[in-house]
Amino acid sequence: MILLIQTLIILILACTLIVVYVSELRDSRQHKPHATLEEIWFGKERRRAVRIDTNFSISYSNKKRESQTSKVRAENISIGGAKIHIEEKLEKGSIILLEVKLPSMTKPIIAQAEVAWIEDIPRSQPSDKRLFGAGVRFINIKSHERKKLSQFIEGSFSAQ
Repeated sequence: MILLIQTLIILILACTLIVVYVSELRDSRQHKPHATLEEIWFGKERRRAVRIDTNFSISYSNKKRESQTSKVRAENISIGGAKIHIEEKLEKGSIILLEVKLPSMTKPIIAQAEVAWIEDIPRSQPSDKRLFGAGVRFINIKSHERKKLSQFIEGSFSAQ
């Protein structure tokens, strides 16, 4: 009888271990790192802050056309900057004004940003709009708004 109970406990523990392993394996496939260890170690990857994947929209206006605001999608964000998808090809070094509306906040975070790089995003269909991926670096953001952004990122990162 005792041997049967011990075998049953071992079987339950083994099943629990398998379920945890499969769950961790599935989660690790969903959250791919932005860079390999070699890219970070040898300097190709120059990010200084934790970056989280996002899928919310933000508004931006070009410094040259401040009166015209466009909604864009943020692919990822950190306290130092973001990757956004835009319809116009901005020049590297361009200054833009961002309004970041985080899901957990009612008031948007306002930040001035510089375009660090820009790339063409391949179209899946010839009829699709032309999109560009732009890496922007926050150059002017109020300290209390940077703190809110940091708290959002830490909360999102710990939830992963």
